[in-house]
Amino acid sequence: MLPLKRQRTKGDCVRSRLIHATSLADITQKACIWDRYELEEATLGEGAFGTVRKARDRSIGAMRAIKRIDKSKAFALDDVRKEIEMLREMDHPSIVRLYAAYEDDQSIYLVLELCEGGELFDRLIEETHLTEPAVQSIMRQVFGAVAHCHDKNIIHRDLKPENFILQKRDAPVEKNPLKLIDFGLAEYCEPGEYLQTAFGTVLYVAPEVIEQKYNHACDIWSSGVMMYCLLCGSPPFHGRDDDQIIRKVLRGKFVMRGNRWTPVSEAAKDLISQCLQRDIERRVTAADALNHPWFQGSAKSADVQLKQSLHPDLLANLKAFSRESRFKKAALMALAYQLTDEEQDEILQTFQRLDADCDGFVTLSDLRKCFETNMEASPMVNLAEVMDSLDYNQDGRLEYTEFIAAAMDQRLHKNEKLCWRAFKAFDRDGDNRITYPDLQHVLEDADLLHEVPNCRSAWQYFEKMDVDGDGQVTFEDFMRMLRAQNSPTSPSIFNQITFGALTDATMIRKDYSSDSTACTDEHLGESNSPV
Repeated sequence: MLPLKRQRTKGDCVRSRLIHATSLADITQKACIWDRYELEEATLGEGAFGTVRKARDRSIGAMRAIKRIDKSKAFALDDVRKEIEMLREMDHPSIVRLYAAYEDDQSIYLVLELCEGGELFDRLIEETHLTEPAVQSIMRQVFGAVAHCHDKNIIHRDLKPENFILQKRDAPVEKNPLKLIDFGLAEYCEPGEYLQTAFGTVLYVAPEVIEQKYNHACDIWSSGVMMYCLLCGSPPFHGRDDDQIIRKVLRGKFVMRGNRWTPVSEAAKDLISQCLQRDIERRVTAADALNHPWFQGSAKSADVQLKQSLHPDLLANLKAFSRESRFKKAALMALAYQLTDEEQDEILQTFQRLDADCDGFVTLSDLRKCFETNMEASPMVNLAEVMDSLDYNQDGRLEYTEFIAAAMDQRLHKNEKLCWRAFKAFDRDGDNRITYPDLQHVLEDADLLHEVPNCRSAWQYFEKMDVDGDGQVTFEDFMRMLRAQNSPTSPSIFNQITFGALTDATMIRKDYSSDSTACTDEHLGESNSPV
């Protein structure tokens, strides 16, 4: 029997993220999640292995969602750890963000971006089927998230409306940011490789998954099924039981006729047909789907909106960021990662309009088009040089958080509340001081210690921040560094620190404290009821 499932799952109503392989077993720092997070009573979701609840970060006051996974119920803890790894690699506005992960004897905890708009599935149930412009807005985000996953060689394997959640509670769906969640079934798959184990949900599963030889194209099939459901309110393949549905999926025959399909454009139908192409070699990719004619009208509208909304200080902010020291850039990346949706809203809109194909990257050509089209009066500037300085990963493109850090208003650098969030990302042991071991942990998490002989470059920079020479960098020292005017480039090692290594997302902690009562139901606000 294939481990395909038809039933919908509850309890994954949040959004995560990741960077590179980090084993939970390798982290032995003692910490209790409830020392930092205070749970609220309300449960956001509940599943077979645990619950999702709202919590407040005591350190910075931000609201998060905490997904607690009961280790006694989870059948494959390695898969949970892999999910954490994958979420840390994600950096896309349509993929849920992971802020931290903890582990104790009973549970694994994921601290995630809080989204309170509910599942896309529930919205579909409420409205039966959505307008085509609303579906277009949704699918642009869906294909963007999928393209980003595939760029990281990750297959989600369980795309469905239940695994996309809306960020805002009361906003209309076409104006409500969508987040992909639940990477529990996701798997790495290099180009040219095929996976064989069948996973997924029967209504959305691709035929090649059932046949147990598939690659990233299976996500495109699932996306096409979603688009079909959103436009007409019913799936393309249905039957009285799972076996009948599977037979229909394997045949790959579906229709788009009847009253519900009459108002749907031919371009939308064509894109569905390209997604539900039985031959995976002929099936459209996520990147190609985003360039399909169905999306071109909204792309032209985005160009107009970009011209209208482009902040006059954007180029100045990008140039200023490009001249900052490597360590200050790293601090600003950490700050950007902690911004709330309201704080980054204007920059996010600019990023999304620059990122024409919605894959989560802004390229040099995107920037050049932006400034040549909209800022003709600006002084001539070597954009390639600016881009090279901005590009942490040196891959010719800016990821989401890289762009936010570079483009954000420099007044945010002086906002103590925001800077405190960034400071806490460096403060690994929570003692309100950054020590040299804290900095070493950052380098270890980024897998960069081998790049610095005896860590001399890192130590030299630490000494500059530690103005009184007591081996500790206080928040005041940190603020002084952030408020300083542009400074010469610091040791090159800091150019390679990715933002994921500077956020709580790298704090994969195990709690084996001798104080066994440190993480009990008392912290959960519960009595004897297990999660």
